[in-house]
Amino acid sequence: MSPHKPKLDLITDRIYVGMLWLIGGIVAIVPLWVPTYVFIGISFNKAALFYALVTILVLLYVILIWRDKNYLPKFNFVSWSFVGLVVILGIATITSVQPYLSFWGTFNRTDGLLMWLYYLVFFIITTSVVTTQLAWWRVVSISLAGTLGVVLYGLGQALLWPGVVASSDRWRIGSTLDNPVFLGGYLALALPLTLSWALTRIDRRWRYAGLILAFLEIVTLALTWSRGAWLSAIIGGFVFAIIYLYWFHRTSAIRVTVALVVGLGLLLGGLWVGQMLPEQSSWHKASYY
Repeated sequence: MSPHKPKLDLITDRIYVGMLWLIGGIVAIVPLWVPTYVFIGISFNKAALFYALVTILVLLYVILIWRDKNYLPKFNFVSWSFVGLVVILGIATITSVQPYLSFWGTFNRTDGLLMWLYYLVFFIITTSVVTTQLAWWRVVSISLAGTLGVVLYGLGQALLWPGVVASSDRWRIGSTLDNPVFLGGYLALALPLTLSWALTRIDRRWRYAGLILAFLEIVTLALTWSRGAWLSAIIGGFVFAIIYLYWFHRTSAIRVTVALVVGLGLLLGGLWVGQMLPEQSSWHKASYY
């Protein structure tokens, strides 16, 4: 940064950098946030934190675009599709049998229209602010710190580490998301980001650290015993491999292919073991969504 840069531009840059940290922090902190359970469940508390942090992000974004119009929202096909989905959800909410519940969502799910409006705002701000490769990697790096915490806590539940609150089902871990299905869905999304981050590192130490984290994510994902999450991870892995091979025509493509085959074999093997276990076991009869 030039020492002769105007003071106003320096302030704008600091707001911009602060927003990058906040965007990455939202993705990292919300899954880890587990306050003391009272009566409304963990999902509601996570949603409340998400609302609060995104509201702060909106205020910073208004200041940013007031100072620099280059950060005004830029819509593309994906953005307009997201807007269209929220509009359809809004119409469905207005015409709902229970519009109040449709807008706010239930306490244990918090998946009403309000949450989707916040998702849309978060998406628009993120795509408007995080516009360079360096900025994206900064956000992803911050978010992976949260993923590491979620994975370690989940493994702690599986290994019964001291100080770790055990999962409600001994054989299916939920980590800080407190639900095996939620945890599986979270890891299915985090895994491609982790692999992308790891395989693009120049420093070998960081690359190996990222690959180790990806391996731990796969293990944790398998321990959720959620077939839907497994299927999502498999499909996401193949999509990631296609994109990766398209952009990087080099020998590391073979390693990625081998890793995908091994990962697929592990998941299918785990599924086969689950089907072979006795029907009367409580965890086997649990829902595999």
